[in-house]
Amino acid sequence: VKSSGITNIFNTPDIKEYCISDEIIEHVERCYNIGAGIKVIPFLRKIKNRLKETEPDYRNISMYLDDCEKAKNYDGNIVTSHSRFLYMSLEKYTDYHIIIDEDIMHTLLDIESVSINKLIQFKKTLNLPASVVSKIDFLCDCRTSREKKYVCCKRIGSLEGMFGEVTDLNKVDVNLYGLLQSECFAVDDEDVYFLDEKFLPEVKMIIMSATVDSTLYQMLYSRRKIHFYECRKAKYMGKVIQYTDYSYSRFFFNENEQIVDELRKRTENQVVITLNCIEDKFNTKYHFGNVEGLNDNRGKDIAVIGLPNLNNVVYALYAMRMGYMGNVHMCCRRIKYNNCDFRLNTFEDKIIRRIQLWLLSSQLEQAVGRARLLRENCTVTVFSGFPVEQAEFHNTYE
Repeated sequence: VKSSGITNIFNTPDIKEYCISDEIIEHVERCYNIGAGIKVIPFLRKIKNRLKETEPDYRNISMYLDDCEKAKNYDGNIVTSHSRFLYMSLEKYTDYHIIIDEDIMHTLLDIESVSINKLIQFKKTLNLPASVVSKIDFLCDCRTSREKKYVCCKRIGSLEGMFGEVTDLNKVDVNLYGLLQSECFAVDDEDVYFLDEKFLPEVKMIIMSATVDSTLYQMLYSRRKIHFYECRKAKYMGKVIQYTDYSYSRFFFNENEQIVDELRKRTENQVVITLNCIEDKFNTKYHFGNVEGLNDNRGKDIAVIGLPNLNNVVYALYAMRMGYMGNVHMCCRRIKYNNCDFRLNTFEDKIIRRIQLWLLSSQLEQAVGRARLLRENCTVTVFSGFPVEQAEFHNTYE
């Protein structure tokens, strides 16, 4: 940003950079993990008031709280993360232009789960309001030994009062408040899966991304005005070579372990981004889902390996949030996507299929993008049955 001549920049503070003691940081992280983020600042103020001014935690917490206040009142350009942005109070930023880099929908819609036994335990050990008990009872009653049952249940109104009622956070180790705010659920005989939705402020903002699906945003925010502008795609300086001889899915690798050995030999001089379940076999720390925005491998030759399909629950709950529910069974179909004709294990329901294709494309394009091919003359080699942009396709490895 500074290299572009933009000055007067303030980065929102990251609490992990303030040398606050591990015990306090663990409690802060627990608050975020269970959805109680609004308790963090009051908790830190309370801790600070108990400490002596000579103690390191007093100084470090004070610095962090001061920087949080600076972010609220800063008269300049503010840089923050997707997740931090969704916690910010925007009343003081009405005169700001809000620009979101990359598709934020992945952050807005998160899928989590909790065991039914855990919910029953919460009922017994926590002093829960009647509305919370009623919602937990409803979800537990949906337990089924057959295929997952998809159900809707109203969100609990305001959670601020509830944070005060459920005071023993040490007994909570799941995103309980995310579950209580959720309306879309999938239940089987052991677990409850839920859509933990963060709410995008109703202010004007610009989202810039090569992987945005405008139709999905229009379904997600049907009452908002959305203008979609498609820019001409720039040609890569580097190149993408893609091999589509196999699907390279998790199931494929489970059935063809020898292919992993072959790929490891072929990619030994490249940075590898692959499926989480096989990243250890490639001695890499990069997998689909943890590389978005990283700049470590700019200009390097990269190998992208895998078909990053997600659990069907993800696609189904996304579709439920957008007002659709169809058959969630997959089968192999011939489809067209991005001017390519290919076979894919996908859904008959067109909305769920669209969500699946968007998520597959997003993850693969993000992985390819780590090489920064627009400005770097390097090569990304893709092994996946799903086509990526500007690829030179091969059916077999030569």
